[in-house]
Amino acid sequence: MSTDPRFRDRPIAGGSDGNLVFYAGAPITTENGIDIGTLFVMDTKPRINGLSAEHTNRQYALSRSVRLD
Repeated sequence: MSTDPRFRDRPIAGGSDGNLVFYAGAPITTENGIDIGTLFVMDTKPRINGLSAEHTNRQYALSRSVRLD
């Protein structure tokens, strides 16, 4: 995360507050197709190959299940 321009200036990315090195996100989208947030996971351990296909599918399923009542 410390090399990603979206995160590199954040204290949590490679800083002393946790050294987060992995981020994966899935959009939270309204029924009208508007993205209003992200369901994400972070880790202090690198995941060179990212999430497995199963974990990615679960993350997206969870993001689609967010209720927007």
